[in-house]
Amino acid sequence: MKYVIGGIVILVIIFIIISNSLNKKKINVERAWSNIDTFLQQRLDEMEALYAQLLTAFDTESEMFKEVARLRSMVGDAKSSSTPNEVLSAYNTSSSFLRGFHVENYPELRSMEQSIYTAGRTSTLETNINAARRVFNNNVSNYNLAIVNFPTSLFAKMLGHQQVLLFEADERAQSRPKMASEDYINKKYQDKLK
Repeated sequence: MKYVIGGIVILVIIFIIISNSLNKKKINVERAWSNIDTFLQQRLDEMEALYAQLLTAFDTESEMFKEVARLRSMVGDAKSSSTPNEVLSAYNTSSSFLRGFHVENYPELRSMEQSIYTAGRTSTLETNINAARRVFNNNVSNYNLAIVNFPTSLFAKMLGHQQVLLFEADERAQSRPKMASEDYINKKYQDKLK
């Protein structure tokens, strides 16, 4: 009788240990999935802001360069004109615009700096997401192995534990993703690239 009670106590202890171990592994899987979700949300939030800043920098510099080109053209056209008033008017207009471009006041061109920063942040975020996916797959593998390995497998089904699928990339991941701003930039600067 003493041995029967001792055996039952040992079986209960083993059952509790296995149950706790499976529950811990399941929680690790859920937490790892939540981390992926968090990084994906961060990517969405941050990329929208970064690309908006990048496009604003492109637009601002583009407008500035267009104005400089317009003023140069106006001065060139005036020089070919025979009226001194037109030449003076063109020089005065361009001088007033260019007066603000003293060395210490020249507007800082930000598009290249913003492009480099955006590319760096994109790379960092993607690296974090990939690391989170690897952690998730590692936790899923540990959990799935615990479910199928003996003696845990004896209790896993009884406790309602089921295998979880590993994270796998979908078919779209086989091709290079298109950045949201590529069409905009290509369209906006297509003429300048020719």
